[in-house]
Amino acid sequence: MDAYDQRFTRETEWGDLRDARFEACIIEGADWSGKDLRGARFEECTLLECDLSNVRTLGLGLQDVMFQGCKVVGFDFASCNTLGLVVRLEECVADSAYFEGMDAKGVAWKGGRAHGADFTGANLEGAVFDGVDLTDAVFERTRLEGADFRSATGWRIRPDENRVRGAKFRREDLEGLVSGWHLDLT
Repeated sequence: MDAYDQRFTRETEWGDLRDARFEACIIEGADWSGKDLRGARFEECTLLECDLSNVRTLGLGLQDVMFQGCKVVGFDFASCNTLGLVVRLEECVADSAYFEGMDAKGVAWKGGRAHGADFTGANLEGAVFDGVDLTDAVFERTRLEGADFRSATGWRIRPDENRVRGAKFRREDLEGLVSGWHLDLT
């Protein structure tokens, strides 16, 4: 399937999406949970209120893609094609999403949640987590230089296991940086 500058709605019948190409498209309400998106490519697309939970992502191209109100539970961003990868997420549910080892510098993430998401070894330099609930998210050996956590909640980041120089945090949330050391902060 190849599509250019089209709008798809909830009523769209979806066939095989492996190796599909979408450019400058708006896709609304698609339920692709568990679908095979290997080798597919999305360029300058917006996905609105779609369910992409547990899709197969090996080689999936995401170039300037906006996810709005989408469910991307278990989405393996780390298996996506890194060439030109630019992703923005707004009000998405990304529980158990997988970002291990990926280069996600400058990812813009507004609202929503990523409970249990795995950012192990990822490069998140300059990433902005604006109002994102990061409860139980895993940050180990993660590059977080210049990342902005000032309005994020639920995060636990150990400075001795991650690179955090220049990262932004709210003073009242600093407990999230020392919680792993079991200190009494009364």
